[in-house]
Amino acid sequence: MVGVQQDGAGRAEGKKACEELAAFLAKTEATAARFVERREERRARAAAAH
Repeated sequence: MVGVQQDGAGRAEGKKACEELAAFLAKTEATAARFVERREERRARAAAAH
């Protein structure tokens, strides 16, 4: 980017934002995995009941 300078504080903020995003995505991935596991369990129970 022409004309944009990033000082040490800018890089630190960017690193912090990246770490926060990574933590959020990890939590979202865990939630999604739990959802899929529970959905599969419900489907298996439903199939066994029929």
